[in-house]
Amino acid sequence: MTTKVKGTEGIEFPDATVQASAARPVTKGAFVNLPAAPTYTVAIPAGKQSITAYLRLATAAGSSPLPVFRIGTISAIANTGYSVCYWRSAHQVVQDIGFDTTGLLIFSNTPSASVTGKLELTLMDAATNTWNFDYSGRTSDGFLNISNGTCVLPGELRQLQLTSFAGSNLTGGQMSVDWS
Repeated sequence: MTTKVKGTEGIEFPDATVQASAARPVTKGAFVNLPAAPTYTVAIPAGKQSITAYLRLATAAGSSPLPVFRIGTISAIANTGYSVCYWRSAHQVVQDIGFDTTGLLIFSNTPSASVTGKLELTLMDAATNTWNFDYSGRTSDGFLNISNGTCVLPGELRQLQLTSFAGSNLTGGQMSVDWS
C-alpha cells in the first residue's frame, strides 16, 4: 500500500517510509522553515543519483550547535561510516580542520552563528551505494567552509538529515532540497 502525501508533486511513498523514518516529504526545490527540533529529515524519492541541499541562515542551540548533514536508507540514517575532510577560511587564512566519520559537520567559532551554504551529493558507484559529498558555505561569523568526502550506504539513499551537533535543537533558518 502507498500513501500519497500532499505537496510532493504526485510522488508516492510507501507507508513504512513515512511512519517508520519520520522523514518529511518535501516539494522539490522549495525552501522550508527548519523546525525547533534536534533533527530535520527529508524523504528522497527512489532512483535519484544527484541531490542538492541549500541552507539559508540555519542555526542551532547549545555550545556546539553547528549543523551536521547525514544520509540514510529507507529504514535508517547512517551515524558512522563517513570519510569527510574539512577546511575553513577566515581573514585570508585557510585552516585544515580535520577529518570526521560521523557526518558532514559545518564549523564556526561562534555558537550563535548561522550557516548559509550548498551541499551536493553525487552517486559515485550504484553497485556499492557510494555517495560523494561536496559542501561550500559561509557562517555569519565570517568563516568560509569547504568539506568533501564519501559515505557508503547498505542500500539506496532515501533520506537526507540535517541535525545539530551533540543533539541540541535546530533553532531557525531554511532548507531546500532538489534531486535528479
